[in-house]
Amino acid sequence: MPANLTPQYYEAEKNYRQAKNPSEKILALETMLAIMPKHKGTDKLRADLRRKISQLKEDTLKKSGGKRGQLFDVIRSGAGQVVLIGFPNSGKSQLVGRLTQAKPDVGEYPYTTHSPVPGMMEYQDIKIQLVDIPSILDESARGWLINVVRNADALLMVVDLSDEPETQTALLLEELEKYKIKPDWTVNAEEVVFLGKKMMIVGNKLDAAAAAKNFLPFQEKFSAFHPIAVSAAQGKNLESLRNAIFTFLKITRAYTKTPGKEPDLKHPVILKKGSTVLDFAAEIHKDFAEKLQYARIWGSEKYKGQRVQRDHLLEDGDIIELHI
Repeated sequence: MPANLTPQYYEAEKNYRQAKNPSEKILALETMLAIMPKHKGTDKLRADLRRKISQLKEDTLKKSGGKRGQLFDVIRSGAGQVVLIGFPNSGKSQLVGRLTQAKPDVGEYPYTTHSPVPGMMEYQDIKIQLVDIPSILDESARGWLINVVRNADALLMVVDLSDEPETQTALLLEELEKYKIKPDWTVNAEEVVFLGKKMMIVGNKLDAAAAAKNFLPFQEKFSAFHPIAVSAAQGKNLESLRNAIFTFLKITRAYTKTPGKEPDLKHPVILKKGSTVLDFAAEIHKDFAEKLQYARIWGSEKYKGQRVQRDHLLEDGDIIELHI
């Protein structure tokens, strides 16, 4: 069976041949793997690409002398994983320390962070994982930074409001494009080489001189990123930031109810916005999804135990009683 590879695939293959270092090669190979048609004709090629990626990571690991998990992966935890990116001294480490129980190194000198530092941010009845990483300008970390950034559910760009925040944002977006990442709302069907990510901007150091003044035109120019101004040092606006992070992750929390019993309001089922009753059932157990006949739902004033079908769209906070 012919592979029927696309022009975008051959473009990524060209980038692989022209790559100057292992991290660029890994990025090109992963792009090729992501956009390759999935059928029997590409099985052998897909396996070959995976072997090349694995070998490159293994070679990088040996040269670095580090541990595999520290180099390439941050184990996902909680209702979502948000990676903070920014330039040196933007305050992202202090921000993670304020919002979570993590203890990242915080200093007044550049490149304080040398490895990913995850922490859990509490939001109502769930926890969201925030990950502080080195500056994306740090060439020594680029080999594993690509994977951490590309695997995140969302990105939080942290900029210093006292130091040309518009320029910082433009440069961050430019760096992300080198990773083949763009804001999800800007990626069209033809740009299959690019990975679309949910992105939000945090303007930090609101306590600094001229920061509040700088934020107004900045907020207007980058309104698509829903900018929010905070001060990690003084703890200003951090509750608003928690709410904003939850909102832009587009999470739906749904709660289980067994017929004849009170609902379990302590352990929400985490779903993507736009999920249905059937998605909820599948998350509980695959047998529930296969055998589900209908459900009863409690949520807004409109729904007080009303019977709904499998394709009913869920809202955050709905309580679901499944009937099979």
